[in-house]
Amino acid sequence: MNSDMEMTDVRGNWSSADLVDREPPPRPPWWRRWIDSFKPMEHHASDRDTKANEAGEGVEFIAEGPGLKRTLKNRHIQMIAIGGAIGTGLFIGSGGVLAKGGPASLLLGFILIGTMLFNVVMALGEMAVLYPIAGSFSVYSARFIDPAWGFAMGWNYALQWLVVLPLELTAAAITIKYWGSSLDPGIWITIFLVAVIFINFFGVKGYGEAEFIFSMIKIVAVTGFIILGVVINVGGAPDGKFYGVTTWHDPGAFNHGFQVRCNECSLD
Repeated sequence: MNSDMEMTDVRGNWSSADLVDREPPPRPPWWRRWIDSFKPMEHHASDRDTKANEAGEGVEFIAEGPGLKRTLKNRHIQMIAIGGAIGTGLFIGSGGVLAKGGPASLLLGFILIGTMLFNVVMALGEMAVLYPIAGSFSVYSARFIDPAWGFAMGWNYALQWLVVLPLELTAAAITIKYWGSSLDPGIWITIFLVAVIFINFFGVKGYGEAEFIFSMIKIVAVTGFIILGVVINVGGAPDGKFYGVTTWHDPGAFNHGFQVRCNECSLD
């Protein structure tokens, strides 16, 4: 038993007793950890890629990197997946598109775009299971297509969010303005921007909890809107008017023809 305890590690000459007695390195201060968080992630080649390179199979990009802490729980993942599908397009954009293109155009647009996104997400999920990585989806493009393609996709995604974030903040201010706020929209944009930055200071756990709460609010809001729409449609509004399927006849299922139908697909 003692001889087993004195076995040396394959990567050095330390005994098991030395490994137990060693103190962990001191943790750097918070400001140093915050600065280091902006450094690019270091990737390490997996055994599979190393053997493939030795065999001359031409693997040019690694599939695995350093492991990440799994701070998000199942409830976080589920609510992020559900709440991520509910955005400004449903709450704000769908009303105008419905009025311009008609109900059939809107329904067809959601079906077409939803089918396309379903196939993309399923393919991405299969790759994530087969090749688990500690990085973005652009890693798969760099591996299976070309490193330059993955580089361009990563920057395209970053530039996309530089546009989407101001758009989301503006949409939130427009939504509040609709309910009769007398304040300038810029004030609400600043408040929401500070809130987003504040949440990001709490790391993955804070992000997961915030997404869980916001997704719950989205689901409750969508459920409430569906119930409200059914009540109004059957004549439960204060005016007592029954709508039914009148919008399918006036202005029509496909209002303003094919051109508006194509515009709706781009908005969806």
